[in-house]
Amino acid sequence: MKRQHDMKATNNPQLNVKTYWDGIYSDPSKRDQYWDRSWRFYKTLEFVKDGDKFLDIGCGIATCVNAVKEKYPNCEVWGTDIAKDTMKVNAEMYPNIKFVGNEVGYLKDIPDNYFDFVFAGEILEHLDDPNLLIKDACSKLKTGGTFVCTTPLDDHVRSPEHTWYFSKEDVEKLFEDNGFTKPEFVDLPNMESSYVIYAKGIKK
Repeated sequence: MKRQHDMKATNNPQLNVKTYWDGIYSDPSKRDQYWDRSWRFYKTLEFVKDGDKFLDIGCGIATCVNAVKEKYPNCEVWGTDIAKDTMKVNAEMYPNIKFVGNEVGYLKDIPDNYFDFVFAGEILEHLDDPNLLIKDACSKLKTGGTFVCTTPLDDHVRSPEHTWYFSKEDVEKLFEDNGFTKPEFVDLPNMESSYVIYAKGIKK
């Protein structure tokens, strides 16, 4: 844990377990609340190339991976999430996408040094050790591959599920400590940049 003493903890209890997220994703009234399409997904589509091998870590109900596959049919698209039951439902709904029920830090069923692009949207703030997510992204990417990570900025988004608040400096240090170049911080439209960090880095 290289940087946690510098980051600001929320002091919330850790809610982020498989049963919790399977419950969220299976409740139609909550699915839209957590996983509406947003500018974070649309912006990511601008950086993906048709034919890329694409992985979404923490893919939820498959919003981002499905958007990638729709726009870039030649991409090989994978999604993984702690919610294993939801991954089974996703696989039935989207048979042209590969879904794996693994949690951050234990992505054993996903190949290393394989992907051109890894996305992790609103995952970092849920983890006990945020370094694990960055390490996973690095291990799954080819050298020169792109990693996009989004997370709430400081305490502008509060949730009982969040364990950390991040500054851009925190995210920059996490990238550089775990195998990536200094990230580019991308502005999002419609005020999202005022409360979301969108960081894009390259695997060294």
